[in-house]
Amino acid sequence: MTADILVRLDDVHVTFGNLRALHGVSLTLERGRHTVLTGRNGAGKSTLMRVVRGEQRPAPGHGRVTWYPEGKPETSALAGRDMCAYVGTSDLDRRRRLRPGLPGLDLLLTGFADTDILYVDPLPEEREQALCLARENGAEDLLDRPVGELSRGALARLLLLRALLRRPRLLIIDEIFNSLDAAAHRQMLVCLERAAEHAGLLVAEHRPEDLPALPALEVHLEHGRIVSQNLRDFRPAGRENRPGGPAPCPDPGAPEIIRVENADVFVDGRRVLHGLDWTLRRGESWAVTGGNGAGKSVFLRLLGGDLYAAAGGRITRRHPAGHEEVRVRTEVRRLFRQVPEAPPAATRSLTGLGLVLTGFDEGMIIYRAPEENQIQEALRCLEVVEAARFADLPAHSLSTGQLRRVLLARALVGSPAVLLLDDPVAGLDATSRGLMGEIFNALAAAGTQLVLTARHAVDIPRAAAHVLLLDAGRIVSGEAGADKHFQC
Repeated sequence: MTADILVRLDDVHVTFGNLRALHGVSLTLERGRHTVLTGRNGAGKSTLMRVVRGEQRPAPGHGRVTWYPEGKPETSALAGRDMCAYVGTSDLDRRRRLRPGLPGLDLLLTGFADTDILYVDPLPEEREQALCLARENGAEDLLDRPVGELSRGALARLLLLRALLRRPRLLIIDEIFNSLDAAAHRQMLVCLERAAEHAGLLVAEHRPEDLPALPALEVHLEHGRIVSQNLRDFRPAGRENRPGGPAPCPDPGAPEIIRVENADVFVDGRRVLHGLDWTLRRGESWAVTGGNGAGKSVFLRLLGGDLYAAAGGRITRRHPAGHEEVRVRTEVRRLFRQVPEAPPAATRSLTGLGLVLTGFDEGMIIYRAPEENQIQEALRCLEVVEAARFADLPAHSLSTGQLRRVLLARALVGSPAVLLLDDPVAGLDATSRGLMGEIFNALAAAGTQLVLTARHAVDIPRAAAHVLLLDAGRIVSGEAGADKHFQC
């Protein structure tokens, strides 16, 4: 009966240039039944979600999407936007760039009209509803803080609550759980299980242990096609904290590469890191762990030269070869390379090779014609990360995992000493996570040191023999060869 249907896709094809992202997809989302999309990176899950919400239209003459907001069929994409609320990893990055100074409460309140900013003052009952939802889900402390100051996990929690404010008929969640620490994850699962009583869920997630414990239709995609649909009762056992395996401990007498002394770091006037003392020696690779808001990303930005230690603190960087101190900002950024999670939207028209070439000038735009030796080095770096086949493809056509490898190749141009990676396998399927781990181990074995953040113990590569645990901007522990564990 159409009264039970929320959205129906009939033989939908989606193309980007010469690339076909969805091939003849037919799917019905029904009231009272939840749907989980599975498949590797690049299978078409995110594209399918955009189609369901009305943000991506099928190729002309190739398929039809029908929405049933009140049980009656509608073909206008506006019906999809009205029925559905979306939150995903791309939304996290966009919100941070768009209005970093927007208070958390204002971001939450934009959920009523599904806008980027508040165009009108909210009604008193709307404000009270938002405050109540935040209190119930342990997020009240996020409401007074600017969006730009929030960790990815904190912002993910706020965006999930924002999506629930207007009680959508269908809540679409794209790979958002990987941004949450264990405590926040448990809170949000309870929240979603309550929301599922009145809203359908359409979820894409690579880790079954992260999914709400609800019966659902599992829809598996491969290369843009649905290959199976099976009813399944998701009963996750919870997150596992497993060690990443043995790793050799570097020589404690090796020369220092980075020394952090009594470092306080402020972001927009708020102290995020408190009195940090830490040393990276030649040959070491570290994993930085801790819950949401622990200061992991800020710590990486300090190491990479984007942030500075406040008066009374100091950070010293030395060249691994000559041991002289590195002070010039351009040399700091070349030797201690931060690897972005995603490129700005304006650069996604570049090819994979073009994106790697931007690394020579420390930007995301090609300012000049590259030299032949630079082209050859860029191609070599693509080969190192097993991404050579993406050299001629536009960046916007690459999956999350493929794009991460291209950005890793970009960071490798110029032979950096240390790579700084912020949760580098978040949002990747199991196969892609394994491949990235192998690449990290190979890079470390070849002499490139790693400092990376990780939320799941199993994601720490063997090369990271040291683990630094942060909590509320303070070092809880930092040991060579420590077991890979979390305070969760």
